[in-house]
Amino acid sequence: MRARETQVFQATGVAGTVSWSIQPGCGRIDRNGVYTAPTLVPRNANVTVCAHYGTQFDTANVLLDPGWFWLHILGVYWLAGAAILLGILVGRWETLCSNRRPLALIALAGALGGLIHGASSFAIFAGNREFKPSWTWWYVLRPVLGGAVALVVYLVVRSGLGAGEVALSGADGLKTAGFAGLIGMFAEPAMVKLKDIFDTVFAPRADPRKD
Repeated sequence: MRARETQVFQATGVAGTVSWSIQPGCGRIDRNGVYTAPTLVPRNANVTVCAHYGTQFDTANVLLDPGWFWLHILGVYWLAGAAILLGILVGRWETLCSNRRPLALIALAGALGGLIHGASSFAIFAGNREFKPSWTWWYVLRPVLGGAVALVVYLVVRSGLGAGEVALSGADGLKTAGFAGLIGMFAEPAMVKLKDIFDTVFAPRADPRKD
């Protein structure tokens, strides 16, 4: 069961009053045997539902799924992160586009690109009911990875090791932000390209020395 879901238990073939209890006290069950899962389930848990009638009792097990817990956490994280990044970019656009703050602009735009990639991936897997909580840290760190890779790629391109050049003047601030945002969205292909550049500049050579 997931958060806030309900399940009805019935004690069949029993005469008299039936009382219900759950162990551990995770969620609630009413006098009619309707069990309601808790609002947030942080991890997998087993709950035992007990039906007491006279001196006898029967039990049933319920498995709680933490899926909705992580959906809540990641949803709040993305909304807050997107709002903060957009607020900074809009409120300080002229300052970030100046020659004094180009790296901050690139890092923020790259993080925003990573946030977009992570949110779209999450929506696909959650919609297909294939989301796995073990991947939570990948989604959390995705904006950090996007911002860091965008900075490295930009520095490599500006140093002349890559193809093309992105200007730092205020007139080209939009192009710079777009470049960083794309790198943040597609950080994995960008890292593959960085590896190609590294292999070209620092081509490995066979060691002539023999053991």
